[in-house]
Amino acid sequence: MDAAVAVKKSDADPFYSRQLDDEGQPFDVSQHLDVRGLTCPMPALKSLAVSQALSKGEVLEIVGDWPGSKF
Repeated sequence: MDAAVAVKKSDADPFYSRQLDDEGQPFDVSQHLDVRGLTCPMPALKSLAVSQALSKGEVLEIVGDWPGSKF
């Protein structure tokens, strides 16, 4: 596997098993959260609940479609 490439779990899946940070360095994604279809404030509340359960060093990938969730 090329370390400089993001890797999707599958073509049909919106999630990645490996991503790239802002400097192009690869990292593994530990957990995934799908908040598509939810409107404010639910994406933020669900993200907070899941992120609080993460261990140090784990990465949560969130996929959503509510425009305000990006921020």
